[in-house]
Amino acid sequence: MELQIRTEIVRLRGGHERLKIVHLSDLHFFYRKKVAADIIAYVEESPPDLIVLTGDYFDSPMGYYMVRDLFRSVSQIAPVVFIAGNHDLLYGRKRMEQLNEIDNCTLLNGTTYLFVSPKGYRYELHPWELVEQIRSDHSIHIALLHNPEKIEKKNIEHLQLVLGGHLHGGQFVFWKSKAGHLYPGSLLYKYCVDRKQIGTTTLIVSKGLGDTFPIRYNCPKEIVEIYIE
Repeated sequence: MELQIRTEIVRLRGGHERLKIVHLSDLHFFYRKKVAADIIAYVEESPPDLIVLTGDYFDSPMGYYMVRDLFRSVSQIAPVVFIAGNHDLLYGRKRMEQLNEIDNCTLLNGTTYLFVSPKGYRYELHPWELVEQIRSDHSIHIALLHNPEKIEKKNIEHLQLVLGGHLHGGQFVFWKSKAGHLYPGSLLYKYCVDRKQIGTTTLIVSKGLGDTFPIRYNCPKEIVEIYIE
């Protein structure tokens, strides 16, 4: 299955900004290298301002080295900010710390990352555990969350954007509702969607770039490019 580029526009700066964020999630690298090569080629051809990843990067020791090489390549083009997923922690936190040591790569582990755009606008990227400490100010607040189903457990009123993954779009999509819910995945998961507005907060969920159980139907693997305007 070929990769799809999905474009989302989030209007938060009244048209005064044009910030490009590339959102990657659920790589589930095992041994094949083609997806990594496709990601690198895309980033080189269409450079973003920022690259964010929302977990589940490798399912084998070899997969870890593929992720490491991917981070080393794309971090030369734009800052990389990432969180760990449940699969990553199966192989130990040491692997995440090693990725964090790569130049221009930042693991959000109890810390917030400040990004200032070329136009001088402030963006604060937060791990989910810090969401309830956020207060309104002049920054745009973005939370990275592996599993969107955890949203109900937090107060998100001070967030403008949440990026998540984990659900893989359900891997089988037979139909999509007018509200954007993907079925049958939405029968089990409230946030099995591409995008959803929750009050003043926009949620964008990646269908991911890989699967532990590698079968999909009408559910393309995707790179999500997000433009903040």
